[in-house]
Amino acid sequence: MPDSATTTILFSDLIDSTPLLERHGDERAKRVFEAHHRLLRDAVSANAGEEVKWTGDGIMAAFGSAADAVRCAIAMQRTARRPARGERLKMRVGLNVGEVLRKEGDDYFGATVVVAQRLCAKAEDGQIVCSALVAGLLAGRQAFRFRDLGLLELKGIAAPVAASEVLYGRDRPAPLLSTLLLQTPFVGRDAEIARLEAKLSAAAAGRGALVMLVGEPGIGKTRTVEEFAGIAREDGAKVLWGRSFDGEWQPP
Repeated sequence: MPDSATTTILFSDLIDSTPLLERHGDERAKRVFEAHHRLLRDAVSANAGEEVKWTGDGIMAAFGSAADAVRCAIAMQRTARRPARGERLKMRVGLNVGEVLRKEGDDYFGATVVVAQRLCAKAEDGQIVCSALVAGLLAGRQAFRFRDLGLLELKGIAAPVAASEVLYGRDRPAPLLSTLLLQTPFVGRDAEIARLEAKLSAAAAGRGALVMLVGEPGIGKTRTVEEFAGIAREDGAKVLWGRSFDGEWQPP
């Protein structure tokens, strides 16, 4: 990659990670953070991003496409809504696009990087804050929605920065596909849902795949698919639901 290029930079950050550490102790908190990191890493990989580095409680990632970066941010926040090892984590995300420079060790630096990090610090739990440049690049894309936040004062930045919020329906429950969803609470299967959401993000970016959910009867395969289908519909995907005749089970 050249020394400088137009790149979209993403920062994520956990909120209230210190109280979590105090509640659970070092060993359990370490497992929670590791599970969270794996899910973020999967989201970056599924959306053609480059994992640059970990920043303590979050990740810094770089993308050649602003659309891929926004999809990744949404996937990350949806993942954070699901407990990691039983702990519901609070996370914020910031995005900016512009010319960036590379340092030795494949790190990035420059004003674009600093603004992305400061926008992340301005976000609240579940929020994705991006520069108006990101929103402007994707203004004609029906898959994305933004809310103007006006000019934000950012620490260390002389002039206020025009910013927007990425809207992704975080306050709406996923549509229900059947009465089964009304009767049965969905618990567990966070890793499976996260992997399915990563595949959905990849498909939206033009990298389709066939996914099979396989297992013994009664372990919750249908319930997992129903939950995921609700998430997909909320994201604007068309969901086709069918059934096959039950018979003697054979591996795919």
